[in-house]
Amino acid sequence: MPNIKDYKVEDPTIQAVIMGPPGVGKTWVGCTFPEVIVVFDFDGKIGVARNPDFVKKYGIRNIEYKTLSENKRMKGIASAHNAYDDACRFFDDWMQPGLRDRVGTFIVDSGTSLMDASRNKALIILGGLSDKGNKTQTFDTAMKTGFVAMQGKDHGGERSLTEQFLRMVKDTGKNVLVNVHQYERYDDNGNLVEVTPLFTGQSRQIIPAMFKDIWHLKVQGAGSSLKRVLTAEYNGIYQARSELGIGIVENPDYDSIIARIRSRQSEALAATKQPDVPLGTTVPAKVTA
Repeated sequence: MPNIKDYKVEDPTIQAVIMGPPGVGKTWVGCTFPEVIVVFDFDGKIGVARNPDFVKKYGIRNIEYKTLSENKRMKGIASAHNAYDDACRFFDDWMQPGLRDRVGTFIVDSGTSLMDASRNKALIILGGLSDKGNKTQTFDTAMKTGFVAMQGKDHGGERSLTEQFLRMVKDTGKNVLVNVHQYERYDDNGNLVEVTPLFTGQSRQIIPAMFKDIWHLKVQGAGSSLKRVLTAEYNGIYQARSELGIGIVENPDYDSIIARIRSRQSEALAATKQPDVPLGTTVPAKVTA
């Protein structure tokens, strides 16, 4: 049977949720991960990988992507649910023999917009049949009023579809990054007291529980001192953690994250190493008063 001392973490598979406000660089960080990178582009942010600053530093990466949006809208409301279905078909394409082994990293960009696509599908087909028999009561009401009044079953369908998709991607065993926008709560004095992923209902707890690493990304400083800071440890405000022991990484990319993991593992092993004792020497036991 395996022993934990033989567990190797030098170059682990990384599966993480990255929380942060829009524009802080979640997509940038993800696009530095091992190729081939497959991106479910719900946010329309794949152009980050062709940003001149990104290309200058990392070159043209081998990134396959699918930009996912609803094809039809009426009164500002999605009248088709193709985005979720297109994402599933794109995933199935990459699971074909000969392609699956090429994938290094999956990126869901973002989990928040994936939930929007899941909501659209739930509203149209899962909310209970209307009198017309081909659309749901929720959808028919939305078309009449221009306002979506979600029922409990709609919320349940939304969360179920989102969680199912993320489990499907996660179960590939590849590197997986789920970029998520965040909800921030402030006290009466304007102090930030809570940051949670921008999911709905129970998914705020269920989805983070699916992943070993929850990271928070923010931008600090200004001008020449501007830098991205990745926090992967709990601090009472951020819902962050890392089984890999990443801690805090400035200006993170894949190489710096892996270097951090190796460094912290080496430090931990060095701290637990016992001094060499000549054979036959008696080592007195520690006695605690």
